[in-house]
Order: sequence, then structure tokens, then C-alpha cells
Amino acid sequence: MPDKPKLIWDHRAVDDLSKIREFIDPQNKKAALNAAQRIIKSANLLLDNPYLGRPLEDMPEFSELFIPFGQRGYVMRYRVENKKIIILRCKYPISNTTRS
Repeated sequence: MPDKPKLIWDHRAVDDLSKIREFIDPQNKKAALNAAQRIIKSANLLLDNPYLGRPLEDMPEFSELFIPFGQRGYVMRYRVENKKIIILRCKYPISNTTRS
């Protein structure tokens, strides 16, 4: 049985996760916890399915995974490198209504 890759969180992704919780927490503590748990659970899915996300058009060595949550959800950016999955960022997606 092949070894599973190792999941590594870049410091920027950890900061993003903290900021997401801090943003939601004053309005709804339970939702803040649920958002963080959903993001972490999605990252853990990559251990069994490292190519679950889609490659970025302009940088195919990076992938992004949409994580549904609330009205907008989040986008997790990551890369697969040897036996590692490196979580780079976790952000709100750009809304279609804000694009020009």
C-alpha cells in the first residue's frame, strides 16, 4: 500500500483560517467553528484525492478547491509536491457580480 502524502499548511493559509474565524465569530460563533472545520476537512480530503481540485489556468502547478459554505464558500489553493500537499491559501471566492 503506497504511503499517503503529508499535509502541510503554509503560514499564510493558517493566517487565512484564523481571519475567517475572527470575521465570522462576532456574528455567529458556531458558524465560525463550522467554517474552520469544513476547510480543515476539505484539506484532509486531499490526502486521499490530491488532484481533487482544478489546476489554475495561468499556473498549472497550483490547484484550487472550492469549499461550499454559506452563500459564497471558500477557495483553497494548494500544490502537490513529491509526497506533500501544501495548503497555500484559503480565501473567499471572487463573486461574479464583482468582476468587470
